[in-house]
Amino acid sequence: MEKENSSLLQEQENLNVELPARFNPNDTVALPRLLTVMEVADYLKLSRMQIFRLVSSGRLRAIKFGHTKQAGVRFLLSELIEDLQKMRVSTNERGQQNE
Repeated sequence: MEKENSSLLQEQENLNVELPARFNPNDTVALPRLLTVMEVADYLKLSRMQIFRLVSSGRLRAIKFGHTKQAGVRFLLSELIEDLQKMRVSTNERGQQNE
């Protein structure tokens, strides 16, 4: 019985994992870049309303903070780039012919 207990204790000691240190706000952390509606609108040369329509139609992904109409909306830069690439129009779709 003593051998069993000591082997169990040995296993528990082997499984101990060092816990990470507390979060330090001075540490460098790679956070995703978030853009506001105005930043996206300025970048794309569109109005805020056009941006909201693209979000409503599902063509642009957004993060909504809150549950009201006045809730803040932000865009992940990486997702914005992906969404824009999906919307890219080929030359055939623009009515031009490929040679």
